[in-house]
Amino acid sequence: MLSVINDIEQAKQSIRMVFYIWYPGGLADSVASALIQAAKRGVDVKVLLDSAGSHTFFKSHWAKMMRDAGIELVEGLEVSPWRIFLRRLDLRQHRKIIVIDDDVAYTGSMNMVDPAYFKQDSGVGQWIDIMIRIEGPTVNVLSAIHCWDWEVETGDRQLPAQPECSVEIPIDSKPVQVVPSGPGMPDHLISQVLTLAMHQAEESVRITTPYFVPVLICSKRSKRRPSEASTLN
Repeated sequence: MLSVINDIEQAKQSIRMVFYIWYPGGLADSVASALIQAAKRGVDVKVLLDSAGSHTFFKSHWAKMMRDAGIELVEGLEVSPWRIFLRRLDLRQHRKIIVIDDDVAYTGSMNMVDPAYFKQDSGVGQWIDIMIRIEGPTVNVLSAIHCWDWEVETGDRQLPAQPECSVEIPIDSKPVQVVPSGPGMPDHLISQVLTLAMHQAEESVRITTPYFVPVLICSKRSKRRPSEASTLN
């Protein structure tokens, strides 16, 4: 989070964030303070948080402090009785994206929580999450995803700046592909992209995930009599 805080402190124009969980305490509070200071110096700050995952945050004093500072804080997929007839309550906003000045972006598995302050009574200990810092044209794609989600919740359409693509690719650059999921996207898109990438791998495949549940797909046994099966084979 220290890298995130440093980039927020350098922000000049805009900061976009979307998270499933924002839980007050520790470094998460330092991020909130940095956002408040950025808003006070004129940076346009937009934060979209899932209503269910961040319910503790919306009840905290931080939500009011951020809004008072001019930060646009939106409760995504709001959980309320009247919405049960309009939206699926199990449909949650699970993205974790930070975009700063459309120049720097973060994405990965980290929610905006400090493990030292989150679920300390659950007996699960502190976990490790991975967040990657990105520069280059891929930042524009992550920014566009945030803008898409923001428009769904607010009706406000604000497209990101066009990326500046150089003909010369830096030697130390790496190829990146952003694959969003959710309603309106093709089914099984992420699994198809991962499967294709693994089939095309030439040297190595490295996977880091807290969830790995192999599924064995078995075909149904033939209901034909043995004689029929033998004839057809």
